[in-house]
Amino acid sequence: MDQSAILRLIALLLVASVVATAAIFSVQNATPVVLQFLLFRSVALPIGVALAFAFGAGVVVTAVLHGFWGVLGRFSGDDRAGFEASFEEDV
Repeated sequence: MDQSAILRLIALLLVASVVATAAIFSVQNATPVVLQFLLFRSVALPIGVALAFAFGAGVVVTAVLHGFWGVLGRFSGDDRAGFEASFEEDV
């Protein structure tokens, strides 16, 4: 196995353990909760549903920020291809 396959396996195991932990936590804590932020209150939701909404919001925010950083990197004169090519020449 090469190093990239091992890193992918470690990442997969890490994600799987986080998902399994969230699932077990959600099943064991099925009592409804009310979320409150400033003056806004939600309806009573099970913790698992609230956790799923929070996870989804985190995925969306991460994707949007990653897209913005990709666009900003393109206009900043960042030459990643030349940077990566400099490492390949040393090998």
